[in-house]
Amino acid sequence: MLDKKALRREIGQKKRAMAAAEIAAYSHNLAEKLYETEEYKQAQAIYAYLPYNQEVRTWEIVERAWKEGKRVAVPKVYGDEMRFLWLTDFTQIAPGGWNIPEPTFDEPVAEDATALVLMPGLAFDPEGHRVGYGGGFYDKYLQAHPGHMLVALCYPFQLLDHLEVEEHDIPVDRVICADELRLVEPFAAYAEQIAAYRSEFLECGDSMDGTGSLARTEDPSEWLRQTEELRNPDTVPEGWVPATQYLCIRVMDDRLVGMIQLRHSFNDYLAKFGGHIGYSVRPDARRRGYATWMLCAALPRCRELGLDRVLITCDHDNAASRGTILANGGKFESSVFEPEEGATLERYWIEL
Repeated sequence: MLDKKALRREIGQKKRAMAAAEIAAYSHNLAEKLYETEEYKQAQAIYAYLPYNQEVRTWEIVERAWKEGKRVAVPKVYGDEMRFLWLTDFTQIAPGGWNIPEPTFDEPVAEDATALVLMPGLAFDPEGHRVGYGGGFYDKYLQAHPGHMLVALCYPFQLLDHLEVEEHDIPVDRVICADELRLVEPFAAYAEQIAAYRSEFLECGDSMDGTGSLARTEDPSEWLRQTEELRNPDTVPEGWVPATQYLCIRVMDDRLVGMIQLRHSFNDYLAKFGGHIGYSVRPDARRRGYATWMLCAALPRCRELGLDRVLITCDHDNAASRGTILANGGKFESSVFEPEEGATLERYWIEL
């Protein structure tokens, strides 16, 4: 077990290695998980930290709480003391000590003993033990203001099996960890899930982008064979381009939640309408940040293919896909009309 100094160094390195889109994806996933908890639903007030550097973003949570009529307070440090102040507008925030965002005002001070407190931290364990950043501000505040419900939001690498803590360390009541995802190339063990993925899209009449010929291929083993053909430039069918197919697997339950395809080059259709990358998330797994994470994880693999920028398109009515592209640095170029589908597509470039 690492000591606190070594642990802070190791976790800090992992946080600094995160891309902005990865932080955004995990933060959205965590926000959606928080909204489903009874702690959040029952809270009339939220004490939320303001994110600094690579911390889990809380802006979305604060905005949601305001819309639902909850009061929101955020911390401000005075010497070795921390107070929570009621916040009503993001314009009331500016960089404070250590450049950490904090209120520009000093009143009104929040005094709600029933408020839900979102706890920042460097590492957590399933029992709620926490390693902070070393300042001790939250421990001091909570010792003076006991009784709050405490919830922590963390990235997968911040949740450890066990932490050695000191007697004065205050544990949290609930640790919510972002879903860990991984991209894998398709193989036979996922054949049943691939078939279920296809069926789910066909039943709802949705487009399964980024899946190659899956919509037309009922037999998963045949689709697996076709994806292998596409990956090899020597076996690519006429009219197609070499492409690498990935499945997005949620680690905690080994579930296929999305697919993404990387096209190594263009044909005429892809150069205008399809782009280098197509992706989809199964309908029952949407609004959790999975698409943003998938695209973020795929971009380094595009660099490995020798690409220095990638074209991605989305339907002009698809705000979620547009948000995914923008979160990954997409720059709008133009809109085009795709006659086969009768749709207007937006074209975005991402520099690698």
